[in-house]
Amino acid sequence: MSPALFVKEGSMTAPIHNPTPNRLITRRGIFTGAAASVICAPAIVRATSSMPVHVLRWPVERLYACFSFTSNPVCFRGKYNIDRMSRQLAVDGITPVTRCVAIEWSRKSNRIDLVMRLVQSAFLRHSTDCEGAPEMANALDSNGNGLHEDVVMLMRYLAALTLFAPLSANGGELVIRNVSPSAVVCHADGYTIETGWPATWDITVQPGETVRLEANYKHPGGPIIDWAECSGLRTRGMNISPTRPDGLVLLTGKQSRVLNVALYPDIPSHPNGNFGKLLDHVINTYQAFNPDVLLNAVMADEDAIYSFDGLPPLLGTSGYDVIELDTLYLGFLASSGLIAPAKITGDAPWPVALAASTYKGVLYGVPSWLCMDFIFSFSPSLKSVHSLHELLQFEANGPQSRPALLADYDGSWRIPSIYINAYVQTYGYQEITKALVMPPDPAVIANLKSIVATCAFELANTCVDGTNHAEPNGTIERVFANGNARSDMGFSEQSFYVVLNQTIAGNLAIVPTAWGEHPQPLLYSDTFVTNKSTCSADPCQTDSAAFTSLMTGSAMKSFIAFSQDLSPDVPPRHLLVATQPFWNLDQVKADPVYQQVAPVLPIGQPFPNAITQQQQATMDSKICAALKAEMPNYKCKVQVNPAN
Repeated sequence: MSPALFVKEGSMTAPIHNPTPNRLITRRGIFTGAAASVICAPAIVRATSSMPVHVLRWPVERLYACFSFTSNPVCFRGKYNIDRMSRQLAVDGITPVTRCVAIEWSRKSNRIDLVMRLVQSAFLRHSTDCEGAPEMANALDSNGNGLHEDVVMLMRYLAALTLFAPLSANGGELVIRNVSPSAVVCHADGYTIETGWPATWDITVQPGETVRLEANYKHPGGPIIDWAECSGLRTRGMNISPTRPDGLVLLTGKQSRVLNVALYPDIPSHPNGNFGKLLDHVINTYQAFNPDVLLNAVMADEDAIYSFDGLPPLLGTSGYDVIELDTLYLGFLASSGLIAPAKITGDAPWPVALAASTYKGVLYGVPSWLCMDFIFSFSPSLKSVHSLHELLQFEANGPQSRPALLADYDGSWRIPSIYINAYVQTYGYQEITKALVMPPDPAVIANLKSIVATCAFELANTCVDGTNHAEPNGTIERVFANGNARSDMGFSEQSFYVVLNQTIAGNLAIVPTAWGEHPQPLLYSDTFVTNKSTCSADPCQTDSAAFTSLMTGSAMKSFIAFSQDLSPDVPPRHLLVATQPFWNLDQVKADPVYQQVAPVLPIGQPFPNAITQQQQATMDSKICAALKAEMPNYKCKVQVNPAN
């Protein structure tokens, strides 16, 4: 390019290619233009695939959005639309290689903010031709001299975005926070040559700086960040995507090893999936006490941890060191040699939780949570219900203008578990092993039929026809809380959604679900297990023990159970904590929900923890068939190829 196209840099001028040489482009002009582009626009966004557009709100309505990338401005009236802008940009000649050069220049200059604007914008993501872009970018100096006109305009626009519209968290991002006294160089999944980036990016994070990276949509495996590596320390299984929480890497400058952990994901939040602050608190708290360990903490993949096929990779050589999971799989994991024996170094658990974490006399987990079905109602008379007969009478005495008892009775584990509950409350806990033997018992099926029937209303039964099963977590609680059902069945934590959505007067009454005439609480349990292949020896074993002690301690349990990571107007989660000291806290003793569910803990018995994959599939199939024979509209999620 001709030097005549550039002007000399003065105190208020910048060495930027000027399409009108007789007119100086000043820094003040750039700033004013950037400000004007923001003020006239109703929205300036970071556009990512399949994400909502988040509008930058102003006190008055703005009717036009104008962006000048080339000689002709692009203006839209009304709501800003990234797709319309993308199509116009293609017409105006912003070529794929031009965009790639801009990315490479931004990367080389460590302008992480601009890189993310470019790589995640809709008009760039669909370009495929970046050949030669790194070489072209390497010819530019640190001020961008040598950029073609359309690149200059694109960079000016991106600078305006950086000044006035900081990146916001629309989806999961990798957050690298450096609290050490020295700069740290990191690499990340999706930003290396092997994982879809034009060149391996040395991401320099200065002291006191926080860098946020979204998943690269050109990653061979789709938009995901699965690892980050900083100063030779590499995380695993971060699983950051547009639909999952952020992943935090907190660098202290003192760390010498990594602990990779996955937390149980099926707990309430608002909105659902909002676990960013919870994970931040866990990481910051752990690393404050263990500064030499880099903690990678994520929410586990719910589908994988409830799968006999999905669990082994999570506990393999490239899996997590510690996972919080349901003890329904404990026997399978222990007999498969995937988990190591455990040791409790923190708060003492309830006996029922200890039993659930033990397999063939060996403790394999550190108990964390407990769960069981309760009935919720705003009618005080619910408190007198202790048996199936009394429950059916309570529901029959209510108004007939709405469903009596809402629930969800479908699922590959749900169907076997409600049958086991009903079997134990029909024949006693001492007969629980017989509950696993098929064919189903007719008396138990009859009891289940009578409970399921309480959901029928106006020729439909949403509890078994697939309606409730397909709804997002908390939906049926909202229906109940708005007065459109007399009662609701769910774990204690479902009270979170009841209180959150309550629009009718009254105090919430809670009793254990009666599945038969002989009351006996059966409790599910979640426990922390340790990966035998990655964490069965020190220092990982010691790091793991420190982590489980922290997570099962009263302070952390209170933080999670009382929703301290969420906004102040959100109710407690009311999860059943598996450790005893928590229940002696004054806050817990004064809580009306906890006081109604606490009596089940000393008398509860554990669910079986050694059900095999074939047993589960067989029970699911046979019980479903028996229920469908009694109720043809019963829809079941039956597994493929169960045993005969």
